[in-house]
Amino acid sequence: MPWWIWLLLTLFMLCMIGAGLAYALKCAYKILTNCTSFSTKVYSCFEKLQNGDDSLKKNSYPFFTRPISDAAQCVEEARIRVLKRQEKVGDSHRIVWQHWNNVSLRKEDIDNPIFKESKETKGN
Repeated sequence: MPWWIWLLLTLFMLCMIGAGLAYALKCAYKILTNCTSFSTKVYSCFEKLQNGDDSLKKNSYPFFTRPISDAAQCVEEARIRVLKRQEKVGDSHRIVWQHWNNVSLRKEDIDNPIFKESKETKGN
């Protein structure tokens, strides 16, 4: 083989080695950033545990070891949250239905052949 082919092959090999190193460094940097973010999250969790924050409920004992009034109060609070959530859902449904009661169909919708076909098939 001529000398210039060996030169091209060597340059190509060096370029591929450089590209591989660049890719490896890029992946290593990505892994390093993920590890540091994970370690900061873990550190903050351990720091909260060390500080003894009262983020946990003061009554974290099982219900069967506490008075019945505590359990009844928790059940009552949970029921109130459920009723509020159901009321919120009902309000949003009422708002949507009220909107559709106030809005009439557009002329384009009534003249739409698909709409006419669906009305004709409902009658049959």
